[in-house]
Amino acid sequence: MMLRLALLLFLVGCSPPPRMRCVSGVVQPVRTPLHFEDETVLHIAVPGPSCGLPGVLSVIPTLEDASGTTVPASVVNLVESNVGVEVELSVPPLRAGTYALRLFIEPAIAVVDVQVLVARREKRPAFTTAFSEPCREPARTFAGTTFCRATQGFTAFSDAGQQSFRLATSLAATRDVVWMVEGTMGLRRFEDRGAGRLEETGTWSFGSVTIPKITTCDEVTVFVDDRRFDAVPDGGLRPITTTRGLMPLLDDGGVAQLTATGWCKAAACQEQFGQLMAVDDDALWFATKPGPASPQFTTLTLAARPLQKVDAGVRLLLPLGFEPLLRAVPFQVVGEAPALLFASSGASQPALVVLRHGAEGTRATAFPESVVLGATREWLFTPGDNANELKAYPLTP
Repeated sequence: MMLRLALLLFLVGCSPPPRMRCVSGVVQPVRTPLHFEDETVLHIAVPGPSCGLPGVLSVIPTLEDASGTTVPASVVNLVESNVGVEVELSVPPLRAGTYALRLFIEPAIAVVDVQVLVARREKRPAFTTAFSEPCREPARTFAGTTFCRATQGFTAFSDAGQQSFRLATSLAATRDVVWMVEGTMGLRRFEDRGAGRLEETGTWSFGSVTIPKITTCDEVTVFVDDRRFDAVPDGGLRPITTTRGLMPLLDDGGVAQLTATGWCKAAACQEQFGQLMAVDDDALWFATKPGPASPQFTTLTLAARPLQKVDAGVRLLLPLGFEPLLRAVPFQVVGEAPALLFASSGASQPALVVLRHGAEGTRATAFPESVVLGATREWLFTPGDNANELKAYPLTP
């Protein structure tokens, strides 16, 4: 009996140890390809552990929308490879926005969190206008007047014909309001009444030594360099004293100052968000890298507006295969422009995605374009299909 027990203990001690499980617990979020409202199959690629995939896998998904409501999702295909796991999920048509996906991968490899960005495809046709030469520095009103920089000044194009503003050196259009600087002489404000009728509603004489430029504006207020002007309700313009610098931002009735990595407001500064890439109606967008030595941007951080003294920002992973379009510093703001993402070369996905943020969360819209000529609060400008054509896509619902 003692001999049998000793032999059993010997055999147990010599047998190989059980296979170790590779990873357990919640791992870092996984970047996911962009999903679209009209698609019902969601593709997720999860990197595998370095020690190999243990046995036969199973995946249990849970999907929630931005409000925390559960959305039905089921696995329709699961492919294992030496680099990880590819999962295909059956989902109902999802509304544009951000979703939280959690994958329980068994046996006990990991619990993987995936941030899903659902985009809609832009299906409305662009407004296409042909010109005798390329339209430079395009701007447009809701009423349908398009502005292009000319050899001298700017030219307005509408169904009523052309109107030349030869003295204009800087111009910005927002909704149906047009702000125009005429060199060192002064500032003019117009309202587009439709059918190409631009009604002048206020002027102001500068007497400047240097030629100023419009840096930011809305329908009521404009900054010309660091000088602020407000439209008077019954007509005319009124200067407002300000000590802000060259990157001002109108924000909730006040003024903030943009920097390359953040913003300052009421003597309180929030910086080190990343690289400022866009000024949206409801947020500032910053592109961030996983580390100082990393060559690629992987995360978008947005600071919601109105800007607060303490705001940690909201992080949104860049969709796999997309890169942000970064403007040059100093950030030249003319009105406000949303965040623009471009697909990497050779990608089969749409070339351009526009991100906007609002009370309902982040919304993404995919456009079948690869070149951008300009973007404002309301419009995305791209080249037309023929020479000297301009496409104007509305960015509002």
